[in-house]
Amino acid sequence: MSPILLQVISSTLAWLFLYWGFLHRNRHHSAEWSCRMVTLLHGLMVTFLSGYIVFIDGPWPLTHAGHPNTPLQEFALCLSLGYFIFDFCWCVLLDIEGDLMLSHHLLSMGGMSLVLDSGKSGPEISAIVFVSEITNPFLQMRWFLRDSGRYHSFAGDVVDILFVALFLGLRIVGGAWIMHSVMKSPKTFGTLKGGILAMYGVSFMFLMEIFYFAKKKISKKLQAWKNRRTRGDHTNLGYFLFDLGWCVYFKAEGPLMLVHHSVSILGISASLALGESAAEVNAVIFGSELTNPFLQARWFLREKGLYPSLIGDVVDFLFVVLFAGVRIGVGAWLMYCVLLSPRPRVFIKVGGFIMYAVSCVFMVSIFRFARRKTVKKYQAWRAWWNKEVDLNAN
Repeated sequence: MSPILLQVISSTLAWLFLYWGFLHRNRHHSAEWSCRMVTLLHGLMVTFLSGYIVFIDGPWPLTHAGHPNTPLQEFALCLSLGYFIFDFCWCVLLDIEGDLMLSHHLLSMGGMSLVLDSGKSGPEISAIVFVSEITNPFLQMRWFLRDSGRYHSFAGDVVDILFVALFLGLRIVGGAWIMHSVMKSPKTFGTLKGGILAMYGVSFMFLMEIFYFAKKKISKKLQAWKNRRTRGDHTNLGYFLFDLGWCVYFKAEGPLMLVHHSVSILGISASLALGESAAEVNAVIFGSELTNPFLQARWFLREKGLYPSLIGDVVDFLFVVLFAGVRIGVGAWLMYCVLLSPRPRVFIKVGGFIMYAVSCVFMVSIFRFARRKTVKKYQAWRAWWNKEVDLNAN
């Protein structure tokens, strides 16, 4: 028996015994509760392990697609393949999941099996596992919050926002980047390319379901906030007036930021004066300001000389993911709802469209920054890797 096959069998049995352990210790809970506990643990373990492989251990998947597997990559894939075998059998036996989830599991098992059997393409599969599984813990948290009756709370809203933002930012945007690198790589074999393309198609089908869910949740929130004028509107307007005056006086920002502030001031003022459209204006403020604390944290880290550190990397990562996921992804859906609604006035719709256009221009700059930082990180990792290889050789 090959060592890889032995690892896969051991992994499958380990997840099965863990499930039985949860069943035995938590008899007052359902079988699905125990299975989702296993799924949550798998999601956390594999996310951290694959993240370490992609960003630290290497090699970089965007430049080394199709390269030979490392021992750590094989271990992570065997661990994950064992889980998917267990979960697929559980879903089929208990008839819990639909065809889309079963297709996702079959493609995952097929892709991992191909990579383990061929001995190559570990870098890109590890990256796909990372962007696919990073949202899984939040999906399970939603289920546990519902099961305990705590979903309709602030915690439930935070979990939903992080889930949607990470799905859009990493699984869709990051996944497209990985898929592009794989498709143009001459070393990745054709069968695996087809499987990765199919996996990305499944992700898009999941995205349609997520958009439908997000639309319902946003509609409920808008209905709850409908025509509500709050002190927050006055506070935000006062801040934007102060900051616009400060930026103009000290010439601290460029024209794009001044346009953003001016449109924000006009939109909030119009909503307060008319006594309407507060719901959509508040939603736009939320999506726009959610990333602001991370932007300011970057500045303070630079000021203190702490930016080139793990903290700086985490802040940048969260900033880019939340901007792409919430401000661009969810913002597009919000703008679509506002433009189709007959109630908001035309100038409110125009202002919302301009704000989204400004966000897209910001996104281009952020994408360039993310690309530069990714290249620098890869070059630094490559230099470190070559140094380690030389030391081991000597």
